[in-house]
Amino acid sequence: MSAKEMVISLCSALVGIGAMLCFRSMPAVYFTNSDSYDFAWEKTIVPVVAIFSLVFGAIEPKVPWRWPLIIMTVHYFSGFALMTNWGQIPPFEIAYCAVLALPGLTTAYIGAFLRRRFEDAT
Repeated sequence: MSAKEMVISLCSALVGIGAMLCFRSMPAVYFTNSDSYDFAWEKTIVPVVAIFSLVFGAIEPKVPWRWPLIIMTVHYFSGFALMTNWGQIPPFEIAYCAVLALPGLTTAYIGAFLRRRFEDAT
């Protein structure tokens, strides 16, 4: 692993922790008290993962799938460190995080594609 890949991996981990802290600091008005499922979590983390995956995929286009997965994994486990009430069973949540990483995977590959396209043009 090169130094640039290690720095981007560390930045991905910091993005995951930052997104989790941002989500935890949201006012309670964003969450409903009903039994229906609330999509506040997805509204906060999915755009963050997608934007940073695009940037990291453009910076390091070699194997871009790892950037959104690092962000989601760190976000998930750092959330467990601060949770007072446990949610679903962890294997379900890990699969759920992998599904939520799909937009980030798409944008990471778009970033890698654009980087390669612009490198070929120059």
